[in-house]
Amino acid sequence: PATTEIYTLSLHAALPICTLLASLFPPEVAVYFSPALPANAILLAAESDCIGDMVEKRRLEFTHGRYCAHQAMQLLGMSVVAIPKGTDRAPVWPDGIIGSISHSGDTAAAVITQSSELAAIGLDLESSEALSAEIAAMVCRPDEQISDAGDRAKLLFCIKEAVYKCIYPRIGCYVDFQEMQILLNEADATFRAQSHSQNFDANLIKGLQGQYHKNQEMIITSAWISQPGK
Repeated sequence: PATTEIYTLSLHAALPICTLLASLFPPEVAVYFSPALPANAILLAAESDCIGDMVEKRRLEFTHGRYCAHQAMQLLGMSVVAIPKGTDRAPVWPDGIIGSISHSGDTAAAVITQSSELAAIGLDLESSEALSAEIAAMVCRPDEQISDAGDRAKLLFCIKEAVYKCIYPRIGCYVDFQEMQILLNEADATFRAQSHSQNFDANLIKGLQGQYHKNQEMIITSAWISQPGK
């Protein structure tokens, strides 16, 4: 079963991946991880309508992500409802729900919440394979470059993807890798973000919190914004 998939090459050795995922988010967030697309995974009608002329790989990723989101809904005690995609390809979440979906290779995961205490959440999964120097230079700002840039750049890439997924529903515009700076706290595997863009309110990203986990196989990053006053 997906909920018992175990990664042993980590500080969270022998913990189910769903437990690891849950540890990276506030407690009111439901998480679901799937190591491979189950044969019984199905799409709801409004989701099937979104497939169109998707290539096979993208269709399988879309189905896998929606499967994970459906399972997370059930963990919240909700009835499963469709999550179509908008014209910008982002998931369209039901009213009262915020969430995020990610894929990496054969794996997929989703996080959702109905909590009134959270304004936004983001999740990203990536393989631990280092980035090339060329791509690392695109991902990292000059003040983020370090000697092991390939490995660190992949972590920053994963973090920035989670941050982007978190803030995009609130700002509605693309954010380049160079428009945000990630400040890592390696002691407790957390991070903060700073804006270097005129396209969105810097106070939004200033209030963002996040955590990360990296092992020899996978990087998992989380990001969330609490409602003002929470």
